[in-house]
Amino acid sequence: MDGAIPFTTLYGDLKHVIESRSSLDIPQKSSGLGIGWGRAGGENVAIKIEDSMLVDGIHNVAALLEEIEMNKLSDIDYIEAMACPEGCVGGALTVENPFVARVKIRKLAEKFKDQDLRPFVVELGKKLSKEDFFESTQKVTAKPFLQLDSNLGMAIKKMEKVEEIIEQLPGLDCGACGAPTCRSLAEDIVQGQAQLTDCIILLREELEGLAKNLLVLAQKRPPAMGESYMKVKKEEKTDDTQRDSGETTM
Repeated sequence: MDGAIPFTTLYGDLKHVIESRSSLDIPQKSSGLGIGWGRAGGENVAIKIEDSMLVDGIHNVAALLEEIEMNKLSDIDYIEAMACPEGCVGGALTVENPFVARVKIRKLAEKFKDQDLRPFVVELGKKLSKEDFFESTQKVTAKPFLQLDSNLGMAIKKMEKVEEIIEQLPGLDCGACGAPTCRSLAEDIVQGQAQLTDCIILLREELEGLAKNLLVLAQKRPPAMGESYMKVKKEEKTDDTQRDSGETTM
């Protein structure tokens, strides 16, 4: 992936187009189950597995995965793990309030029959199942734990730097910078793989500060346009007034 386009940049234009073409007859292909997938719990509704559970929020997901590693959830067949609170509707740079969006998606899913799949989706599922599309026998190996430095002394110094950077970050863990948490971004910065302005909150504050400084600078006159400049302009204005007065008298 080279990048991501936030929905906030598209929403206004899309909304305008949809509203201006509301009379168009657009065939509805999405099922209620597909629409509901974007909210926390949507997957559990769709798959209909009895021993399933839901967890949302990156910290809760991480904690749950640790419990799985310790074999504490052997009786669960399916886990819906959503990194974003409330599911996709609570992701970074979304438009609607996640709680409001979740309610809207639930109503849309119910409107389009959230218990039924459209026939062509059913047939596609059967086809993919025969091709073992939904099965994987490959062993999932864990990635190596982040090592700040192979030298213990240097690693401790970098850890202290991480803590200093965390104090500067907003602590929202919004994921808009590409890192799952503010701590992860701080670690990337210390490793030279990111920079502080990758945080959109800090970047906005910095841009606002620059804009204010430019405004102040624009309101200041350089020395060449100081008192001496204003004195010359005043004398020129006086000469023009006297000249106009003389011409009127004549």
